[in-house]
Amino acid sequence: MSALEKLKTFKDKKDKYYFKAKDYSHIDIEYVDKSLKFKLHKWGKEASVEVSLPMVEADTHTFIENKIEIEDSKKKIRVYPIDTRSTGDFYGDSDDIIQCHDGGLRYDIKYFEMPPTNFFDTPLMCRNTRWTKQPFLTQEEMDRIIRPLNVEGSYAVYHTTKKHNQYTTGKIVHVYRPIAEDALGNKAWCDIEVDRPIDPTNMRVTIPQQFLDEAIYPVTIDPDFGETGIGGSQGAIATSTVAVRVGSAWTMPAPGGTANYMRAYLNGETDVTCDCKILINQKDSGGAGTHGQIAGPVENLDCVEAAHWEEFTLGGELLTQGVVYILNILGNPDDLSVKGNDYQCAFDVDGAVDSYLDGIGNYPAPDNPFVDNPEGTTWDYSIFVNYSVAGWSGKIAGVTDPAAIAGVAKADIAEVKSVA
Repeated sequence: MSALEKLKTFKDKKDKYYFKAKDYSHIDIEYVDKSLKFKLHKWGKEASVEVSLPMVEADTHTFIENKIEIEDSKKKIRVYPIDTRSTGDFYGDSDDIIQCHDGGLRYDIKYFEMPPTNFFDTPLMCRNTRWTKQPFLTQEEMDRIIRPLNVEGSYAVYHTTKKHNQYTTGKIVHVYRPIAEDALGNKAWCDIEVDRPIDPTNMRVTIPQQFLDEAIYPVTIDPDFGETGIGGSQGAIATSTVAVRVGSAWTMPAPGGTANYMRAYLNGETDVTCDCKILINQKDSGGAGTHGQIAGPVENLDCVEAAHWEEFTLGGELLTQGVVYILNILGNPDDLSVKGNDYQCAFDVDGAVDSYLDGIGNYPAPDNPFVDNPEGTTWDYSIFVNYSVAGWSGKIAGVTDPAAIAGVAKADIAEVKSVA
């Protein structure tokens, strides 16, 4: 799959370029002070990540075949859009997980000779962002979680406070673990670290020193910033023997509203469909660890194998300002007759919310109230609710889904997908 297949870079003005991701998010690229930088915007300009690339200084730059490039005698940097891909295409992963659902941006740095250090720093300027490093799986976790190799050690970047409605899951971008490759095609995984979780100011990329010592130059390193609102890992909501009830907590913002639908990003492992039920519970409404049911269960039959957003229609249930809700889902184990098959929901490790995992969920009659304590490590499941804001009843010409633009500033309405 070509990285340049669909997204196109345009020259905006002198030394400035841009392209739009598939969700219409804006990505700016600029040649300034003899180096390159880029900025990814989300929800208008409410959240953003700006990355400076000072590793090369050059008196000129080129814009050729969708790529902005600068180089000196020792290294070259290129910045360009990337398309949606699968991990099977990208590095031969047998799980073949879709990534960069809305495209994204890659910068690669090519060293023509051995660099003086085995790391480089990229200054960051971020707004309303929370960065969470995705851990490496233990052997026990490998039996129940799919986390591609380039997601292990990567960063999921979310809005610091907002999700649902136009914010969907609240995810801004995924910064994948880079790969270093030499002239003969030998490869090594690199490490990335940011200096703090909220609006970091620096990201360091470290290449294994042994790889640099033994490489045939040039060597290229390729950090990817994938535009996606979907979690980079997948966990089971049903196996061939049990229903697994999973969910994440969320505090309803002012002024409250009424529930229209929920969406969850689901897929099956191999040639299966699965019945699924979603519910909304009020966190700790019956005391610590006891969560009363306020919506659902809503069941969709035969959810398909292919990775997709599954929509469940809700009934206008009241969501009250300041109340903490648990959006949760479980699948039907009776549909997974072949032992070892799972049906899964996407997620990211993310310490900002409580999450729940009940490995013996009751699919025919989900427990009401839902009794479970939050997990020690929190998972932010790729589940969101669309709701109508309390007290809003106006109409805007061209809008096909009024709830999706509730609360959006007038100047940003054109950025909302539901506007014709």
